[in-house]
Amino acid sequence: WWDTLGMDVNKKTFGLNLSYRIDYPVDAGLQTRKEILKNPSEHIGKTMFMTFRINEAPIFAGDAVYNSNVFNSWEAMLAKFQEKPNRLGSSHMRIVTEVKDNVATVSGGNEGRRVGKGTIKLNPDGSIVAGSYPWKLDGVPRYYLAVYKHVKVVGTT
Repeated sequence: WWDTLGMDVNKKTFGLNLSYRIDYPVDAGLQTRKEILKNPSEHIGKTMFMTFRINEAPIFAGDAVYNSNVFNSWEAMLAKFQEKPNRLGSSHMRIVTEVKDNVATVSGGNEGRRVGKGTIKLNPDGSIVAGSYPWKLDGVPRYYLAVYKHVKVVGTT
């Protein structure tokens, strides 16, 4: 869980709440998203980690992409988050290491019991192409659902 240690800004200590500490930080990014959308002006100027839909933001090196063994849509992920925040279930993240010519190179994962390097096709705006998936579980594609990013809140549109 090396990538979780480096990315989860909520870990102030190496606490013993392991049910949360071992999970990927997408749920913490969803909570941040909820707080920002509730009152954007309160967060202007702050730099935070936040979870986005795959089509909401361009991908850059240092971002993380997320997929799940449990659900296969953003809506299902949000429903689970509303039911049990901080417990999204079995999932995988990959770190974006390079973006070039509408392709993101990613590392990590453990999808399909493999860890390594892969690529993701990007739209011209830099977002992930809908329907992209890194692996299949029992023959069913496990789609990328979210992007976890370090962002600065600049205001509302």
